[in-house]
Amino acid sequence: MSPHPRSASRLATVALALLLSAGCGGQAAVVSSPSSAATSVPSATPKPTPIPTRSPVPSQPASRPPSPTPAAVASAIEALKIGAPYELVFNPSNPALSANFNFEMGSVNVTETMSGREIHQRGTVVGLAYVLEITGIPMSEAVFEGGARGAAANTNGKLTYGKVLGHTVAYVVTTQVSFALYLHHDVIVMVGAQTLSLTKTLLTSVIKANP
Repeated sequence: MSPHPRSASRLATVALALLLSAGCGGQAAVVSSPSSAATSVPSATPKPTPIPTRSPVPSQPASRPPSPTPAAVASAIEALKIGAPYELVFNPSNPALSANFNFEMGSVNVTETMSGREIHQRGTVVGLAYVLEITGIPMSEAVFEGGARGAAANTNGKLTYGKVLGHTVAYVVTTQVSFALYLHHDVIVMVGAQTLSLTKTLLTSVIKANP
């Protein structure tokens, strides 16, 4: 159980705000018997009796070895890592860890999926981590920046930017929680905690563990 359920709920609200705003054969052979003749009276030579032979049996094709079972591909949230002393834990009883949203953008149907994990430190929940995936439109810097601005506006938070290990990071601080997000390949990763200091620590641990 999280020691700060209200904080988890607030972080989920922030994540949902981000979610809603980011979309801006051959013949047989014949064998003959030898003939014999009498000395006095010639006798007729018997006709050779054909001996049937077996037709060759076609060889069976070699059986193919069974195809190896393809390895299961981990989802983006399953592939996400974090460094010690933290752990990413899936809690099926936490409804704030998943959400999806569909909308039309012109003639394109866009689906946004948010998947999360609790961040544990020695058995205590200290934050939340989310992966935002978008299908229908390509992920880009513009989508990332639009999501950051929209999330800040929807939560009345203050938006600032920084650099962590070469990644552009958007920080949003509200009166209750703080969170940070960055573009990781074709998904947006978001980390949230009660304080900005802890959020930065957790985010740095995530970035280091996911090159």
